[in-house]
Amino acid sequence: MSHSSRVDLTLKVPKGKQIFLQGEPSTAAYIVLRGRVSLSVSLHGQQVPLFHQGGGAVLGLPETILGSVYGATAIAETTVTVHAISRDDVLEMTKSPESGMAILSLLTEKLTQIYAVLKNRRSSRGGTGASRLFGGLYVKSGGTEPTVH
Repeated sequence: MSHSSRVDLTLKVPKGKQIFLQGEPSTAAYIVLRGRVSLSVSLHGQQVPLFHQGGGAVLGLPETILGSVYGATAIAETTVTVHAISRDDVLEMTKSPESGMAILSLLTEKLTQIYAVLKNRRSSRGGTGASRLFGGLYVKSGGTEPTVH
């Protein structure tokens, strides 16, 4: 989905359609209003499922703040209604202490989810290595605990 620098609209995404694609420049964060979304990453040529998110989830926030590419692909598992918020508007929101703290809380929650996925994948496969996930956040899982760089 291509958007201008100022985006503030509600979109209905049919089941099976992408909301954003891993590697695309991030132009907006998306709040899931209704429906269910699957997030996955392409690693070594395979799509690896990460999360299933429902109403209230915020998608693409780290990448939108950083101005990087999307680190995952978001596909509608059901017909989904999302509200798109442009990078400019997200950055404007960070100027308010209340909004800034809410955004920090969402980012912390996302890192916790990433940690859980990596921990489960590592324990089930015994793997190590580094994965680039979510717009410039490198999660290295070769040590005792994954670390974010």
